[in-house]
Amino acid sequence: MDAILSILFSLESLAVALGLAYVLLAAGGNRLCWIFGFFSVTIYFFLFIEVKLYSDAMLQIFFGVTSLYGWINWQKAPDHSSVFQPHRWDFSFHLKIILLGGLFTFLMGNFWMQFGAALPFTDAFTTVFSIIATILVARKNLENWLYWIVIDIVATGVYINREMYPTALLFFLYTLIAVFGWINWKNMIVQK
Repeated sequence: MDAILSILFSLESLAVALGLAYVLLAAGGNRLCWIFGFFSVTIYFFLFIEVKLYSDAMLQIFFGVTSLYGWINWQKAPDHSSVFQPHRWDFSFHLKIILLGGLFTFLMGNFWMQFGAALPFTDAFTTVFSIIATILVARKNLENWLYWIVIDIVATGVYINREMYPTALLFFLYTLIAVFGWINWKNMIVQK
């Protein structure tokens, strides 16, 4: 049992390092973020199955696919230059996303509760809104960082609850990086 815990802990540390690289590169608008993200989510898929965070495990599959999409979508700016160009969407768009996300959180939480998932509604919340925020990142939408700030704060508590302390630390750092990402991307829009 100690050997298994040691392997899981070292895999978790590797996933943390790769995930941290992903977010730092994304906050800077660097396309290489998607490669680091892909490898991080591959490791996390297995780790989340081990601790019965099934929504989070399924989320890693989505993140893997989105990593490929993000890699392609960030290849060129709309004007075919190599300049990274984030943009904003209006409040009514985000309100619709939040309401739809709330509905899916409720449905997913109820579904996973039937299988004995740990923290089914909180896990569902972070999963549903992580899907939304990841799509917004891939589409270069500025407000993705506001979603991530909330998600990362909640996720930090989830991982502390599941005794995944390196991952909890990662999500705390993600919260700080999301604030940096918001400021950095907002400045990129102002500089246009």
